[in-house]
Amino acid sequence: MGDQADRAVGVTRLILVKHAMPVIDQARPSKDWPISQEGEVMAARLAERLKGFVPAFVAASTEPKAADTGRIIAERLGAGLTFDPDLVETRRETVGWGTRAQVEAGIEALFRRPAEVAYGEESADAACARFAGALDRHRAAHPDEALIVACHGTVISLWVSRRLRTDPMPLWRSLPLPCAVVMAEDGESYEIIAADP
Repeated sequence: MGDQADRAVGVTRLILVKHAMPVIDQARPSKDWPISQEGEVMAARLAERLKGFVPAFVAASTEPKAADTGRIIAERLGAGLTFDPDLVETRRETVGWGTRAQVEAGIEALFRRPAEVAYGEESADAACARFAGALDRHRAAHPDEALIVACHGTVISLWVSRRLRTDPMPLWRSLPLPCAVVMAEDGESYEIIAADP
């Protein structure tokens, strides 16, 4: 994290945003959770920190917490907005409610056994391929503009770690709600920008 969010960055083309804090409802799958009031405030703060990148467009996951995060950011920045079901989190509706330790163990299994359906209903390989295809489509539609993608921590961690050939678990653990993973133009590095400096 640093002061780079306060300056215009002409070479940055892709900004991956992990959604803001949702309303947690143990009776519903996490894919259905809406953004919380605190999350709305933090999404607006993150938008302010991303202004210097001059994004022209926001593509958002259709899951409510990410869709709402994307909508708030697009409104604050005067950017175009679209929703894409291929930007959703790794599919895990049947997992149910779990402690932080149980969720971490599930995510670890997903990352360590990427070809298997190790946590939920989708393998890491399938989720990453789906997400990468969506990114490619949106980047092709906006080749010369900065693109914000409002989505989820696990798919962000999968995609970034495969691009950089690194372990996804440390990145997954390091992403606060909300935050932006700003990819360098060469795709070989990134910067994490949180809502609050």
